[in-house]
Amino acid sequence: MTEKPKFKATATASADMMRLLFQFAAQQGIELNHLETIAKIDRFNLEERIPIQTYARIEREIQKITNDEDFGIHLGETFVALSKGHLLFAVMQNCPTIGAALEKFFHYHGLISNSNIPRLFYRNRTVICTFEPSSPHILLNRHHTESIFSIIASILKRLSEGRIKLLGVYFQHAEPESLCEHQRVFDAPLHFAQKANSLLFAKEDLSRPIFLANPDFLYAHESVARKLMTRVETAGAFSSRVREAIGKSIARGDFPLLEDMARELAVSKRKLQAVLKEEETCFREILNDIRRKLAQQYLKDPETSICEIAFLLGFSEQSAFNHAFRRWTGVTPRAYRKKGIKGQHVDL
Repeated sequence: MTEKPKFKATATASADMMRLLFQFAAQQGIELNHLETIAKIDRFNLEERIPIQTYARIEREIQKITNDEDFGIHLGETFVALSKGHLLFAVMQNCPTIGAALEKFFHYHGLISNSNIPRLFYRNRTVICTFEPSSPHILLNRHHTESIFSIIASILKRLSEGRIKLLGVYFQHAEPESLCEHQRVFDAPLHFAQKANSLLFAKEDLSRPIFLANPDFLYAHESVARKLMTRVETAGAFSSRVREAIGKSIARGDFPLLEDMARELAVSKRKLQAVLKEEETCFREILNDIRRKLAQQYLKDPETSICEIAFLLGFSEQSAFNHAFRRWTGVTPRAYRKKGIKGQHVDL
């Protein structure tokens, strides 16, 4: 049985998952600006983590527009096809066996979403994959369940080069009118109106080797995954309080200093630095991230000059802001503004 991850934050999806959802919508010919309006987000300037309610709102809107009865199956299948370069799948691809890859998938699943917790059970010669909501307030519908199982089935097929045969798929929801897509994707006995959602395959399949696995790549990718997972698990902790304090300071027109933030949070300067280090970040990193996001937001307003933006963000002169912005994004503020204005009505 896999260890149950602990999530201290509210349920969220990663910005990567949101981008994949927008890509899926674009493939369906959906107007992406409409989805941005529905969810009140900017797809070109996403936060690192997105509230699961926002993600679900867009998901529901896409399903409504497409009127796809097998929306969840198609979404999961497309996600796996589009996410070949994602860190989580890079970790899995470089594991020595299918079993090791699944363990990594379940352990680092929070990198894509912590709204549900996937788990592995072993019963005799059978492996049982199942999942449960990370909070009792999260209700799983048919499409959400089918998308998760579609992702797992597609991953198993890809990593094993089609050699793994599912033994059965069990769903809590009622049987839909058509099972054509279920049979195509799962190619296994299907069971509906069951007590639990679960996907079964042979235990011997866990030892199947992954042909392209590279231990050096696995080490490199997993070291990054561990750091990112720590950030997900500690979201809403001390670093969030520091982020909030910095934001308020900038809004007041002050330039936030480490000493001032420590005083506001009623801790010593050394304590603040030590706690942030434990959360694998630092004051400068948080400050720069906030300034970058504010700069990108201000640059969308053509009425606000670049010189004014530099002043609002606490830079002594525009050239210093230009240098910092280029370091953050790879382009100058002027170039970003031009690109942003052009890109506001262009679909991905």
